[in-house]
Amino acid sequence: MDSDQSPVRIIVPDGIEGRFIVAVPHTGKEIPEEGIVRDVLDLEKIAMLEDDRFPWEIYSPLVQYGGLVVASRFHRYVVDLNRSPNEAGEQGVLREVNFSGTKVVRRPYTEQERELVLSRYWHPYHDALQKAIDSQLQLANEQGTESVFLLAGHTMMGRGTGLHVDKGQQRADICLGTLDDKIASCKVIAAFEEVLRESARKAGMSFAKNWPYRGNGHITSHYSQQQGVEVLQVEVSQDTCVRDGAIPVVQGIIAEATMAVLDEMYRPMPSPLR
Repeated sequence: MDSDQSPVRIIVPDGIEGRFIVAVPHTGKEIPEEGIVRDVLDLEKIAMLEDDRFPWEIYSPLVQYGGLVVASRFHRYVVDLNRSPNEAGEQGVLREVNFSGTKVVRRPYTEQERELVLSRYWHPYHDALQKAIDSQLQLANEQGTESVFLLAGHTMMGRGTGLHVDKGQQRADICLGTLDDKIASCKVIAAFEEVLRESARKAGMSFAKNWPYRGNGHITSHYSQQQGVEVLQVEVSQDTCVRDGAIPVVQGIIAEATMAVLDEMYRPMPSPLR
């Protein structure tokens, strides 16, 4: 589903069945040629903004570990895939400002235009993600594990800006979002957090949990409500990513934590005592 027209980029593990899913909703840089979007968005202003950097570089290599990557093709300002389709306002699904409060539209969408944009760019992504989850759940049930792991991968600005809860504060290198431990089981959270925290420490990187992002975006909060879906969110500081050699280190840390989760999820159940 990786055609020029598709709003979704899907990377399937080569030669092996996918073991987990990676949702990366903010990788896209393209603006569709379609007229409504280009009429509404301030393209010159958007071209000068650098809000979403490095998510593709960090998370797409997880395909090497068996991850099925569901990424975006189009820019966050076309449609924010980590928002509910009903979320209105300046920072809603059709954003009007960036995180610094800079206006990115020339005018608001009409209601008819809004529905058209969502049908073309929001729904296809989430249809593809849901299809991947359903397929993995079926495979998990056949293997007797009954659950799948969904990692929501993001990057964040190195310091909170005017519209953030941590305005002006320097952020950790890596942030784990668990929505106060509500979007995954205790054993999955513990396995991922222990490795992520310790591996970050060994690499000289700082770690934070549920700050400044708790993991309460649409992907984590929506898909975690489905039976058998274990979800966690990772945010990596963009300031960290620009350091020499940092991206491969971060990739390794996240991959190691993910493997710890899979080991926990696929661990054979002990035989009952007789």
